[in-house]
Amino acid sequence: MLSALEVTPTQLTVVIFDPLGRRLASFAQDDAGLHTHSAPPEWDTRLAQQMLLAIYLHHIPSSAWNFQGSDWSITTTQRSRALLFRQQIQLQIDYADDSSKQDRRISYPGQPLVLDIRTLSRTAL
Repeated sequence: MLSALEVTPTQLTVVIFDPLGRRLASFAQDDAGLHTHSAPPEWDTRLAQQMLLAIYLHHIPSSAWNFQGSDWSITTTQRSRALLFRQQIQLQIDYADDSSKQDRRISYPGQPLVLDIRTLSRTAL
């Protein structure tokens, strides 16, 4: 599957395409929360939330996360990043050997979901 991200100062929008290039789902997050614009009838909104967490974990530096007074934390190594709740991994990103971090595997321990992501291009708007 393919996806496209649009980031503006007030919103993050994600569009997911099927293998033929047709829009499968689109959702956005802004100050008011998560909004699903289009999705198949069986779409579980938890999948959109999990994808957003992976996007944020990949793109936002560890030093920018603020978990003071909460049970959340992040661990970072040269080849992985993980989001933890009460010391239990909720989401893990494992990076390929190259330093560009374009290839990555996203896993959600305890869930039957693994995403292999390859960034083909990145353009600032």
